[in-house]
Order: sequence, then C-alpha cells, then structure tokens
Amino acid sequence: MQPAFSKNNIPIAFATDTNYFWALMVALESLQVNSSNEYNYDIIVLEENLNENQIQLLQSYMKDKQNYSVRLIDMAPILSKYGEELFYKREYWSRAIYYRLFLPELLPEHEKLIYLDVDLLLLGNIKDLFSIDLQDALLGGVLDLSLFRQKFIKYVKKIKQPIYPYINSGVLLMNLKKMREYNIVKKYIKILQHQPDLHYPDQDIINIVCQGNIKLLNIVWNYSNFPFREFSSCKGNLTLRNLKKDYLAARSHIKILHYHIKPWRFPDAGFSDIWWSYVDRLPCADAIRQNSLMLFKMEYQALKTRYSDLEKSTSWKITLPLRIFADILKKLKSVNDNR
Repeated sequence: MQPAFSKNNIPIAFATDTNYFWALMVALESLQVNSSNEYNYDIIVLEENLNENQIQLLQSYMKDKQNYSVRLIDMAPILSKYGEELFYKREYWSRAIYYRLFLPELLPEHEKLIYLDVDLLLLGNIKDLFSIDLQDALLGGVLDLSLFRQKFIKYVKKIKQPIYPYINSGVLLMNLKKMREYNIVKKYIKILQHQPDLHYPDQDIINIVCQGNIKLLNIVWNYSNFPFREFSSCKGNLTLRNLKKDYLAARSHIKILHYHIKPWRFPDAGFSDIWWSYVDRLPCADAIRQNSLMLFKMEYQALKTRYSDLEKSTSWKITLPLRIFADILKKLKSVNDNR
C-alpha cells in the first residue's frame, strides 16, 4: 500500500472491530477538528468484521474532506497466515489488539507512522507528534502507569522478561523502516508462540521486543483518564513523585486523551463531558447515544447480578456481624464529630 499523498502525508493507523466502531468515529471527528489544512491525513483502518452499514457510514463521513484519505485493511487473512489459535482473546479484549503488530509488514512503502487506539480524543495537532525525531529508536510511546502497581511488579517477575521502561501501546510513533530492518514482526510472533500467558499480549510483546530501542514521549501524548490511586501514597518514591508532578502539569495541556474508563459505558468516567461534546458534532450522534444506553443497561444488570450472587455467598453471611459493627462505629464517630 502506497502513501495516499505525495506531499505532507501523515499516516495514521487505527485498529477497530464492530464493537468499537462508534469510538473510531468520535476519534476521527476529534482529529478533523484539531488538525491543520496544511497537511494530508492518510487514515488506515485495520479491521476484520465491520458491517456494510459501518463501512458506508465511515466512507460517507470522509467523502468531502479533501486532505483526508481513508483505507481499510482486512486483517483476517493476516491472522490466518500465522494460525488463528495464536491470537487468543479475553472478555475484555478482542483480536483487534494484535493488528498493530503487523504494521511494518502491511505498509512496506511507509517509513514512519502514528498508531492510535480508537478509545481516545486528539485534542492537539497530530503533526507535532509526527514531527518528533525518533533517531534510531524503533518507536516512541508514553510510560504506562501500571508499572508502579504491586500487581504488575509481581507479574513481571512471573514472566521473567525485562520490561522497563514499560510504555502504553495505545499511542505509538513507529519507525517502520527501522522495524523492518530489525525483522520485528518475526520477533513478535516468536514471543506469542513461546509466551502464551501474557496479561496484555500486544503491549507486553512490544515492550519486550523493543527494550532498549524505545523513545519516551511526553505524557501529554497519551494522557489516561484512569484514576491512578498509587499517587496518593508516593511520598517515599522519588520516581513516582516526579511522575505525579508531570501528570498533574500535563492535565492543562493534554494533546491525546486516552479513555481507559470508557465514557460510553460508564457515565462517571473522567473527562466524559469532552468525549460527549465530540459525539454531538457527528451526524450519527443519536445512534451512538442509543448504543451507549444499551451498554449502560448491560453494565447495571451485570452489577446487579454480581451483588445478588455476593449476598448469597458464605463469606458475605460470615462477615455480616463485622459489617454491622463497622456501621455502628461510623455512626458513633459521626455523633462525636458533630458535638
């Protein structure tokens, strides 16, 4: 696949499936609102199962945008080539997470590219990200805050792989030319074949294979709306304290806002008002709201079921006296505080 434009071409790849199609539309709207007319945007959508209505809607949305091109790549043959069983999925991720791993091979005529998840908003000019000089690095990315969680530290010991620094794979500036020279896809596949117990396969594999060849980007290029509770107890950790400062400073000039807590599923997600403001700009806003309402109802029903199961459990019944006692203590404290 050749670059779509001969001059000022900024290639941007997204990976999606039918469940995340609406998020893709919102991400594209944010790109269009905050982009520059001086540049051309070469949009490549990696997908497997978009339906005809979704494809038509996407093409219709892009039709009158002169400095935009959108092209789709069907990933099913690529995954089949390496064996379907290799690309395992879980309840909380689909096979779409693996698509980004194949970009160096899929786009042999491209030397550099931005990869983006669809659950984000582009609030700054993407050309500033594309202009960052990677030098000899394979890719650039933002530090993932997960690496400071105790759970993650134990996980790294378990898989016995050196993955620090550990970047989030939702926003990547890729040096495709260098990646091809490094024969990176073959290395990705080898890890998949020999390490089937990875928590976040795409992200873990990228971090393992690219160790020592990663350029860390400013947190403004992948600012998560996930509430990072470790910041509340970071007094003794200088690295974490400095990271907290960077995180708070970046809040006022976010370039890419990444929704790890999805606003279309959780009404109280951080920065959800900004995401919905871009939804309202789209002709398909009503369809997005209807889809979101259905997901809200599903989440509510799932919570209700889990709570009902918990109430029936032995542990819930055994701890009832303790919970009653804790409630009494809270009430007594409240009475004393009000005296």
